[in-house]
Amino acid sequence: MTAPASPSSPAAPAAPPDPVRELRALHRSGRLAAQWPRVAPLLAGLTDHGDREPEAVRTDLVRAGRVLAALPAAEVLALHPDTPLVTVAVTGHSTLVQLTDPLVAELARHGLLSRVLSGDHGAYLRDLHDGDGELRRHRPDLTLCVLDSDAVFDELPQPWTWQDVEAGCARLLERLRAATAAHASGAAGPLVLNTLPLPRTRLQQLVGQRERALLAAVWREFNARLLRCGGSSTPGCCGWPPSTRRWPWSTWSP
Repeated sequence: MTAPASPSSPAAPAAPPDPVRELRALHRSGRLAAQWPRVAPLLAGLTDHGDREPEAVRTDLVRAGRVLAALPAAEVLALHPDTPLVTVAVTGHSTLVQLTDPLVAELARHGLLSRVLSGDHGAYLRDLHDGDGELRRHRPDLTLCVLDSDAVFDELPQPWTWQDVEAGCARLLERLRAATAAHASGAAGPLVLNTLPLPRTRLQQLVGQRERALLAAVWREFNARLLRCGGSSTPGCCGWPPSTRRWPWSTWSP
């Protein structure tokens, strides 16, 4: 006699599709340009699920953007000539190369093909003022000026006080106003500035609680002045409150 067959166990659920793996497979097979209309839905699979951790979403967008950034825009346009192409110039105070991949992915997520031009480290004032410079001569549709707290602290004496920071913030704001006016005077698209986060390590460099509170107040007012530019007389300046967008940007556009 043969033993009765044991009941088969239920099949394990299929693993969810990995959009980044699909993008890589398309790229390796040389079909990514032809399959460009699939890119936005694939990226939606990374971002449109509320149960995913934000850090996991950011990591996957960087991975996807790295694949997409290697795809020449001309190949996509040759096969899909109606695809909207956006030229984005990126300048700022710190290293900018790490912004390309997530930026390309975010634009692709909305169906936009992108060409990203990056300025030199720390050359944002020159890039915004020089109408014949490397970035401006490409007539970008959008210019991102990405700053961090070092744009203020790198010019302060050592050791610094909260009063030094207040003066440094005022100097930077005036430079940005002048650079914005110069940018708006040419044939350029919108200019986007980010508000500047204040690292905890900077607060900890001050000993007294009162001095730390004053530094935090100075920094909040500096960022508020960036966002209040929409009501100022600066040409082409409008505020973009961080609460209304995923990224804390204020926009200055002609």
